[in-house]
Amino acid sequence: MENKNYEEIIESINNNFLNNLEDFQKYYVYYQKNPENTEFQNQYNQAQFELSNLSSELLKITKNIYTDINDLDVKLHEVSQEINSKKDENEQMIVLTKNLKNTENGSAILINDSKDVYNKQYYDNFKMLGSCVIVSGLLVFLFLGSSTPSALKTNS
Repeated sequence: MENKNYEEIIESINNNFLNNLEDFQKYYVYYQKNPENTEFQNQYNQAQFELSNLSSELLKITKNIYTDINDLDVKLHEVSQEINSKKDENEQMIVLTKNLKNTENGSAILINDSKDVYNKQYYDNFKMLGSCVIVSGLLVFLFLGSSTPSALKTNS
């Protein structure tokens, strides 16, 4: 019964119910007119039993449908929560991408600033080296230069 479509099952029950209802009505009248006839009583009881079975089968199908609907409701609720969480994640990603959009200009500016700082430090190092060479030359000239002219004066 699980593999069948509920619509087909209900249609089958409906067709059987209508046939059994006709039998029930017919044997009900016969039984009420001739209560002493056991054949009519048996046919009446059989029709009543068949209607009860069909009714209980229909109630089972209804219960199964409600159970399936509840299961689907739970699954849809879970899917809905997952969709909402994905929407929130998507909104966060959109905000991040908006913040990243013009960063290529910022990175180019940072690279140029770094080059400027590097070049300034490079020139400062050359100035310092030049200054050290000049000061060293002056110190050598002063210390060696002062002794050299006196040695030259004595030799001349």
